[in-house]
Amino acid sequence: MTSSFSLEGYGSPRDPSSDQPDPKPDEIAIPGTTWKKVDYQNATDIAVALSGVDTVLSFIIVYTEGAETAQKNLIDASIKVGVKRFAPSEWSCGDVSSLSWYVGKQIIRDYLVEVNKMKKVLEYTLFQPGLMMEYYTWPYVWHKYIKPLQIPIEFSGRRAILVQDQSRQEITFTSVDDIVRIVTKALEYKGKWPLIGGISGNKPVSMTGLISLGEKIRGKPWTVDKLRLADVQAGVLNSTWIPMPNHNSVANMTQEEREAFGKVITKGMLLSFGTGAWKAADEWNRLVGGKYKSHKSFLEEIWAGKP
Repeated sequence: MTSSFSLEGYGSPRDPSSDQPDPKPDEIAIPGTTWKKVDYQNATDIAVALSGVDTVLSFIIVYTEGAETAQKNLIDASIKVGVKRFAPSEWSCGDVSSLSWYVGKQIIRDYLVEVNKMKKVLEYTLFQPGLMMEYYTWPYVWHKYIKPLQIPIEFSGRRAILVQDQSRQEITFTSVDDIVRIVTKALEYKGKWPLIGGISGNKPVSMTGLISLGEKIRGKPWTVDKLRLADVQAGVLNSTWIPMPNHNSVANMTQEEREAFGKVITKGMLLSFGTGAWKAADEWNRLVGGKYKSHKSFLEEIWAGKP
């Protein structure tokens, strides 16, 4: 809510099979942070917990049951007790029109516009860093707090899925530590928060450029499946593989449900790559500056010499 802290990685990759079960939130000790358990379906309960809080950062998983109500209640409670600044659960891209599981992000954006329609009652920013570069370490867990994802450009298997004629669209990568650094500076920033809070950790790279970098780092040519746009739009994925979701939010899904969700995610990712949705703006770069971790050096550190 108002505590700032650094998220430090483990320093070297580790296999996820050796991971311990994820700790419960109140089992994680973060200096300067106090945990409070609240009923997110009860705005009054949230308001009591937020009394005296200056800034609220939301990390609610938007596609889980009750998430939309939870965030609206969080906003209502923030306004009720006089919270000055609010950051909704964004932490990804700006254009979510191709990402069906992110529809909740747009709903909350619209809600924030609505509550501020008559007069400004809550200052807010949409932190949008593009893709977290730590996602590209799959299946190795590089960062203590981030679980890597299997996505259509996969360094581990030296393979990728692209949509024909859209491979030159660009992606922005930002490291988790850089996101934390920028958010910490945003909490200290005395000026007005920008509505769109783009964080551009690196110069945007095209998908073909990323694959070329991957081939150089991994030392072998990649297998690239190129799909027709019309097929992808229709949900027909004629690829040799489908990335599988491994986020904590799908832990209780059956294998069949995970496979179906994997197709939904892959379709959305491919379409959003094609529209340039993951090319982040740089509002926060211009406001607070700083040096950012290079995706090239990061990927070289992770993958150089790996089998």
